[in-house]
Amino acid sequence: MRVRFHNTNNKLVSKWKKHGASSSNPSRTKHRDAAKLQLLASLPSSKQSLVDIQPSTSIKHEIDRISQFSKTTLGTRATNASMIQVNARVIQTLLDRQPAKNDQQQMITWLDGICRAYCAFHRSDSATCLEYISKLFEICMNECLLSVYKRVQTKATTVLKTIIKTILIPQIDTLRSNPLLKQLFQLVEHGLTYAYTLSWNCVLHLLGAMFSLMGKTYFELCQNCLSSLSGLRSTKDFSFLAELDSTVGKAIQVFGPKNILQVIPLNLTGTIKDVQLDQSWLLPLLRDNITHTELNHFVAYFLPIAFQLQTTAENLREKGDLTNSTVLSTLQDQIWSLFPAYCSHATDISTSFKLIAKGIGTSLTKRPDLRIYLLAGLRNLISKTDDESEQQEIGKYAKNYLPLLFNLYTSEKWSASRDAVRASVFETIKRYLTITDHTLCQTFFDKSLEKTQNTETDQTTLMYLLDIILVLVPYLDAQRLELLENKLKQLFAMKDGSVKRSVLKKAYRILEELCTRSTLTIQQFIDERRSKLLLEHLLASLTKSQSALKGPQIRCISSLLDMPNNQTIPTLKQIIPQTVQCLHEINGRTRHDAYIIIIKCTRLWTTLSEKSFIGLIS
Repeated sequence: MRVRFHNTNNKLVSKWKKHGASSSNPSRTKHRDAAKLQLLASLPSSKQSLVDIQPSTSIKHEIDRISQFSKTTLGTRATNASMIQVNARVIQTLLDRQPAKNDQQQMITWLDGICRAYCAFHRSDSATCLEYISKLFEICMNECLLSVYKRVQTKATTVLKTIIKTILIPQIDTLRSNPLLKQLFQLVEHGLTYAYTLSWNCVLHLLGAMFSLMGKTYFELCQNCLSSLSGLRSTKDFSFLAELDSTVGKAIQVFGPKNILQVIPLNLTGTIKDVQLDQSWLLPLLRDNITHTELNHFVAYFLPIAFQLQTTAENLREKGDLTNSTVLSTLQDQIWSLFPAYCSHATDISTSFKLIAKGIGTSLTKRPDLRIYLLAGLRNLISKTDDESEQQEIGKYAKNYLPLLFNLYTSEKWSASRDAVRASVFETIKRYLTITDHTLCQTFFDKSLEKTQNTETDQTTLMYLLDIILVLVPYLDAQRLELLENKLKQLFAMKDGSVKRSVLKKAYRILEELCTRSTLTIQQFIDERRSKLLLEHLLASLTKSQSALKGPQIRCISSLLDMPNNQTIPTLKQIIPQTVQCLHEINGRTRHDAYIIIIKCTRLWTTLSEKSFIGLIS
C-alpha cells in the first residue's frame, strides 16, 4: 500500500520511503520520525493535497508511529524543550492535514491517529497539551458530528470521551480557573441544536461525560442545557430516550437531586392534579441515580408530598374513585422508592437521621406497604457510610429498632417462605447487629433463647427464633455459647415427628455457624474435645438424616476437618464412606459439598501418608 500525492509533491515520496526502514534502535527511530515530521510539515496545508488514500494504506501506520514515536518522544516525559516542540508540531501537523468530514475512511483513520497523539502529548507535557484541546473539540463537534456517516460520528464521540477521561479529568484542578472548560462545554452544548438531529445520541453521551468532568461547581453553567434536555424529553416521538435518560441520570449523580429539581421541577401538589403529572419520567431516574446527597432533602421536600398523596388517595377511594386513587397510590409508592437512594452515602446522617428515626419505626409497624423501602434505607445507612461517628449515630437506635424487627420477623404471618419483605427484615437485622454493642446483642440472645424454651411457642415461631439466634452467634460469650449448646442438644435429641424438619434444619445451620469458628471466642469454645464429639455425632446421624438436613451436616464436617486434631487417617476412613453416599442426593449443593470433602480428604490422606513414610525411613 502507498500514499499518492499530487505531482507537485511526487519527489517527497522517495524521501518518505527513505526514512521508513524499520529499526530496533529507539534513538534511530526517534530521529527518523522527526525527519518524517519535517517532510509532513513541508506538504501544502490544503485538504486537497491528499488525492487517494486506500482503506488500509501505510498512512495509518505512519500516523501511529509519529504519534507514539516508539515510546521515546511522545510516550515518555520530555527532558528538554526541543522534544516538547516536536510533540506540539506533531499535533499541529495532523490538525492541518484534516480530511473532509464525509471522507469516511480517511476521517476515521485520522481521528484514531490524532487521539493517540493527544494522549501521548499529554504524557509528555500536560500543560501545553491543553492549548490544543479546543481545536480538536471544534473539529469533532462542528464537522465530524455533522458527517453523514454514523461511523465518523461514533468515532468522534469516542475520541472526545477519551480526551475527557485521559487528559481533562486528571487536570481538573487546573481547569477550574481556566476558561477552557466553559468553552468546551459550550461547544458540546451547541450539539443540542436541530442541525445535529441525526447525531443527538452522540451529543447526549458527550454531555454526560462533560457533567462528570465539571461537577457541582459549574451547575449554573449547565442549567440551560438541563432545561433543553427536559424539553427534548417531553417532545413527542423523540428518538433517543435511552441516551437522554442516561445523561439526565448522570446529571443527577453529579449535581444532586436538589439542584436538578430546581431546573426540572416535578410540580407535585399532593392533590388530584398529580394524576396528570408531566414530569413523572424523572422519578425512576432519581431512584436509580441519587447518591451522596442530603437526607434532609427527602425529609423536607418529598415526605410532606408523600403523606398528602396518601391522604388524597384514601379520600378518593372512600368516594369510589378507584382509578385516580390507584394512580396517586402508585405515585406515592414511587416517591417512597427514593428513600433508599437518599440513604446511600448520605452526607448529613448525624443531623438528619434523628429527625426521621421515630417515623421510620412507626411506619414499619403501621405501613406494611412501605417496609421494603424503609428496610432498604436502613441497610444503606448502615453499610454505605465510612464515617464511624455516623455509624455510631445509627447504632444509638439499635435498642429501639432491633426489638421491633425481631417482633416483626417472628410474629408476622408471612405469606410464603420466600417472602421478599421477610428476607429484607432478616437482612436488616444482620446488618444492624454489626454496629450494635455486644452487650446489647447478648441481651437479645437471652430473650430469644427464653422464648424458645416456652412450650406454647409453635414450630413456625420457633423456626424464626432460631433464625435470630443464628445471626447473634458471632456476638456471644462463652457462657451463652454453652446455653446454646444445651439447646441444640435438646433439639437433636427429640424424636422424629415431634419437631418439624425446618426447625432441625435451622438448628444444624446454627451448628454450622459454630463449626466455622468465625470469632476467637467460638474458636476457644469449639476445642479439640468438643470438635471430636461433634464429628462423632454428625457421622452417626448423617446416614439416618433426611435429605434436607444432610447439606448443613456435610458443611459442619467440612469445617471440623480443618482442625488439626481431626486430620488423622482413622478419621478420614470414617468420613469418606459417609460422604460418598451423599453424592447421590438430589440437592445440587449437597452433592457439591460432598465432592469438596472427598477432595479435601484425599489431599490430607496423601499428606499424612507421605509424613508416615518419611517417619518410617528416618
